[in-house]
Amino acid sequence: MTQFYQFTILFVSICAVYNIEAVKHYQIDKYKLCDGLTNSAVKFSNVKIVGKKQAIVISGNMEALRNVQPPLTFIISVNRCNLDQTGCAHFNTITFDDFCPMYNENQLVKAHLGFITPPMDCPIQIGTYTANEGVLDMKVFDGFAIGNAHWQSEMKIIDGANETALCIHSKVTVNEKN
Repeated sequence: MTQFYQFTILFVSICAVYNIEAVKHYQIDKYKLCDGLTNSAVKFSNVKIVGKKQAIVISGNMEALRNVQPPLTFIISVNRCNLDQTGCAHFNTITFDDFCPMYNENQLVKAHLGFITPPMDCPIQIGTYTANEGVLDMKVFDGFAIGNAHWQSEMKIIDGANETALCIHSKVTVNEKN
């Protein structure tokens, strides 16, 4: 069983256990390319990311400047902080080796990003990709105790030459309201 399917089974199992009463509201505090990334495979323009009740709305352009060579490794490292952004601690790091087959074969993941045109395949090809008021449905996280916290993450894609093709730093505050 692949890492992704193991994660999906765990994820769905945890969601089934929780009694969901509070609604999560997302506030995007920061979203940018990581500092010091000099050879990014993509650049962003006209980006607008707005958090709202159980969703994040994304608009903007992503230009793929160069092809990246597989296999690609996807790494996301997450810190959890108090709402006032103090008391931060490492929460988890998840790594998916050889990410492209998992992405390309999983229709759920592709459907979640279906608002991007043209549709993205992995590895991404040179070109411009656009999101126009695309809604990233965050209800999938309703079963997790992620509310009333500030989250800091760094998402990296490492290419087959072991170079960082993409690195995004984000900060999101999640509040729960009944």
